[in-house]
Amino acid sequence: MRVYGPNGTALATAPLTARRTESGTFTVNAAGINNFLIEAAGGSNIGAQTAGVPFDIWITARDQWVQKTQPTLKGAEEASTLLDQLKQIAGKYNILIENPAIGSGETTPNHQAVFASIETGSHWPELVHFLYDVQQPDAFVVFESVNLVIDSNDATMMRGKFKIARWFAPANRKKA
Repeated sequence: MRVYGPNGTALATAPLTARRTESGTFTVNAAGINNFLIEAAGGSNIGAQTAGVPFDIWITARDQWVQKTQPTLKGAEEASTLLDQLKQIAGKYNILIENPAIGSGETTPNHQAVFASIETGSHWPELVHFLYDVQQPDAFVVFESVNLVIDSNDATMMRGKFKIARWFAPANRKKA
């Protein structure tokens, strides 16, 4: 499907029939998109695009995938395991971790969470590698909050405060 439209509308073109349909005006609320995988046609990351130029994307509903793959919370030790994983990744990039804390996170109809809160000190390139390695949507690891500042004592260093969670299946969900 090709999605493009002027003035807040979407023009969808079906690839097999070339049938085109234009929507009414709509607003996309990114926070409302849940359980969909959006990627470039062919299954890769969406690269830089030019405004007004159409491009192909794939949108895949993942509700069934989530129900089959979202892990089950085994116990409070999951938070400690998450913190250990963060420490291992930080060590790989020589990132200082300070003030670690763990706990149980929120419980919603879609997930229950454990979290690890950490503060970091590092150079920017190493921090980017750390952030990339930690963010694992397919492993249900998410950044719930991020605060980054330049270190006031050393402008080459970044200071970060992170709350990183792992989301587990809700307690009442049975595997599909």
